Amino acid sequence: MCCSRTAGHGSGIQGNFSMTLPSCHLPEPPYFLESLEPMEVTAGDAVCLKCQVAGTPEIKVSWFKADGKVRSSPTCKLEYSKGVACLKLSKASKADVGEYTCKAENRIGSASSTCRLNNRIATLLSTRTYTNCRSQSAGSKIKRRSTAPTNTTSALRVTWLCCALRAAR
Repeated sequence: MCCSRTAGHGSGIQGNFSMTLPSCHLPEPPYFLESLEPMEVTAGDAVCLKCQVAGTPEIKVSWFKADGKVRSSPTCKLEYSKGVACLKLSKASKADVGEYTCKAENRIGSASSTCRLNNRIATLLSTRTYTNCRSQSAGSKIKRRSTAPTNTTSALRVTWLCCALRAAR
């Protein structure tokens, strides 16, 4: 760094010097280091919607769902520590399905991250016993039809058993 100074009778004195400036943090609006991710849950599952936020000065975090601001309750805990915001549901229910937004604010600005909590329908086909499977010869085809509700975004795995033996796929 170069400095110029006038001293006495107008003569210019020039010199080089260095100085160490104290560490300072410039104010910045909140921003997300890790955004919320969509999740699929089954009723009764524990859920943690988590994101990481940074910015200065101090950040205040709020959570929102389609029907308004989310508040802490015995089944819903809102946590924010060291830049990590978490909405924890102890037992998810159908009522918890929907779009969630984490909003981070400070006096400089705000940012938000949104995700969807989807319901994974537990698919259960009723168990049926077919007594005539023993009368079929090895290699013959058996036709059976079953239906059950399922979530189209989830993979469905079906296992057929005949006489307590796993059927070939």
